[in-house]
Amino acid sequence: MPSASPPLRMLCLSMQTLQPSSQQGHEPVAMVCTMHPNTTPDASDLDRDQQVGMRVWGAVRRIDSRPLPRDSETVLPKAGVQHCNSETSMLQSFLAKVQEFDPDIIVGHNAYGFDLDVLASRMAALRIPLWQKLGRLRRSKERCPTSQGRQGSGFWIGTSVTAGRLVCDIQLQARDLLPKLGSYDLPSLGQSQLVVTSLREVEPETLQLSMTRHSLLWIWQS
Repeated sequence: MPSASPPLRMLCLSMQTLQPSSQQGHEPVAMVCTMHPNTTPDASDLDRDQQVGMRVWGAVRRIDSRPLPRDSETVLPKAGVQHCNSETSMLQSFLAKVQEFDPDIIVGHNAYGFDLDVLASRMAALRIPLWQKLGRLRRSKERCPTSQGRQGSGFWIGTSVTAGRLVCDIQLQARDLLPKLGSYDLPSLGQSQLVVTSLREVEPETLQLSMTRHSLLWIWQS
């Protein structure tokens, strides 16, 4: 019997979206992933151990035909952020990173309730052929699973597009383990469990305004 659990490759995903109109679904505008190659539940100092070998990837795209702030093609890469001209380009870059890192676990806050649903919906709408790289099954001839093009199908869509990988939804875990909390949004969890008070949610209206006022890096760092 092994004395310790084998290390797992973990990818943590965070995504900022916009909803163009009440008749349309959400679309990803910015994405960031932290990739941890040696995650184990047996670690004596989890925070320290997860920093070993950690990599970060991030990307932001234009909204419709509106350009990103001037000089963003040079400023964003210096901050480690990939500049994308379209949603398709950003999603393809994200899938390439997932394929390259090949995580055992994908972690997200409200992953089943929102993020994976949005990703599946947009990959299907844009007909991105490599959608199956989000999971580990070879399904090159299958269409990306959706609920007739509508978001909100939740758990079934999430488990289908990530087949072959584990998904840890922090919000669902918190609801099970911390039933007395009044709110399960990320800033509230950060404050109550990690004593982190700097987290804040960026509203879509703020994101659009910041892009026109040359404050994109401030939004990214939030």
